[in-house]
Amino acid sequence: SATFISNGSLQRCEVVVTGRYKRDGLFLVELEQTTALQKVQRREFFRLEKRTPIKYRIVDGEELEMIQKGNAYFPDETSLVWKEAIMIDLSGGGIRFVSAHKEETGSFVEVQFDVQKEDEVEIVYSYADLLRSERNANNNAIYDHRIMFWKMDNGMREKIIHYIFSEQRKRRSQQLGLE
Repeated sequence: SATFISNGSLQRCEVVVTGRYKRDGLFLVELEQTTALQKVQRREFFRLEKRTPIKYRIVDGEELEMIQKGNAYFPDETSLVWKEAIMIDLSGGGIRFVSAHKEETGSFVEVQFDVQKEDEVEIVYSYADLLRSERNANNNAIYDHRIMFWKMDNGMREKIIHYIFSEQRKRRSQQLGLE
């Protein structure tokens, strides 16, 4: 098999060598593609399908400047406008969610969601980069959003990863009839 970089993504296909030769001191190989190119998914973190309510808000202006400079910023909580959304999946790197709002790709957001650990529920607040916001292919009334956590500390990321694996174990137990 051979792997190629094309327009910033990895593509893979099966090939056979059809010729070998040397030109200007370089050894070259001629290849023939035998299968269709397939995009290679490069995931740093496992993704858990999880449909649950979340909240998010767009961070901009003075608050955005302060946060990106690494300074503490304490906004007036009563003036914050949180939007309702539904998480579709969660990973240690980010979230995919849907909402009724179209957002500008490249926006900076704060997201709020729950992570359950045994009998405790922890509310997670995290900043994130909005990588994509596009109309849902199956429902014109909602938009799909993908966010990548921004400078999340390792302790919080570990809690999320632990939660994901805990949820996976529960699902496997249920599938096997053990719960």
